[in-house]
Amino acid sequence: PIYQTRAVAEAPEKLKKSLSSSASFEFYAKADGKDCISPKNLLEYWKQVIMQVSVVSLEKASAIVNKYPSPSHLIQAYRCCGSEREAALLLADIEIRRLDTIVGGVRRIGDEISKKIHKALTSNQPDAFLN
Repeated sequence: PIYQTRAVAEAPEKLKKSLSSSASFEFYAKADGKDCISPKNLLEYWKQVIMQVSVVSLEKASAIVNKYPSPSHLIQAYRCCGSEREAALLLADIEIRRLDTIVGGVRRIGDEISKKIHKALTSNQPDAFLN
């Protein structure tokens, strides 16, 4: 009984550690030849790019990459939107599976993060703030 209780209590911390260790991605790109970068590495690199926007976790970046597997896919989706507001909120309703709790569940990317990512990828102003 003591071991089971301890295991249940330590489960969330172990899960966080495994998620944070997978966030390193170990991206390797050698310039040895034209075929040196595998598609898997490019997906992981795209996750890293998305995670450069503050408050974007690995879970959120993974959810976005599942729907838009490359920057060009996301930019094309922005271009297909009918308005600037629609484009800014394009990512808001993407569902994120909760991995950091024992219960699990689903949440959304949300309006604010969607707007920040949109601004980061589409703004022509290098001095623009993402808040």
